Amino acid sequence: MEGKWKRVRTSGRRLYVLFLRELSEMTKDPKLLTITETARFLQVHRATISRLIGAGALPHIAIGSRKLVLETDLLSFIENRRSLAANASLKGK
Repeated sequence: MEGKWKRVRTSGRRLYVLFLRELSEMTKDPKLLTITETARFLQVHRATISRLIGAGALPHIAIGSRKLVLETDLLSFIENRRSLAANASLKGK
């Protein structure tokens, strides 16, 4: 998962886009990510991920006291956020 990103600038915001080959590989073999790995992926604090999970915004799997996020769920979460941001910017015009 590390080192496979391409950085793109869009409307002043950083957007990380997976290479199509990597995306197809990830959907074939879904991985479970810890809260720390998920936070590192999104470049946010672990507490932010915990809040998103607690609010029900980010699906997770609980195993004992551990909370794990499916990589495919994380990608869906990112895509949903991008769609919401695009719709909000269209409403503002």
